[in-house]
Amino acid sequence: ADRVETVHPASAHGRDALQRLRGRIADVGATVDGSIAVEMRDGLGTHADAAADTDTVLPAIDSAVAVAPTAASGDGAYARALAEVYERTFDTSPDLSVAEPGLIGRLRSSR
Repeated sequence: ADRVETVHPASAHGRDALQRLRGRIADVGATVDGSIAVEMRDGLGTHADAAADTDTVLPAIDSAVAVAPTAASGDGAYARALAEVYERTFDTSPDLSVAEPGLIGRLRSSR
């Protein structure tokens, strides 16, 4: 692998799991290049310093996105964090272009 990224919950348990995983990866002669802490939607288990030893914190996603088969969109904190992870992991910038709404979309939004 060119890069090793870990993903863990942004909690005290996730921080501990990250340390164990780093040790296991070191046992096989590799290193962790980056880590991603994922905040929980309900805020339960979130620990103040849980993300202190991580490279990127993915904020909790909107509950409407979590229960529906849709993708997060826009330029909010979640999308920015995903773009940062993508850039770091694949050493390239994602081409994020948002399509302009068509005539119908513009008419609906003007109501």
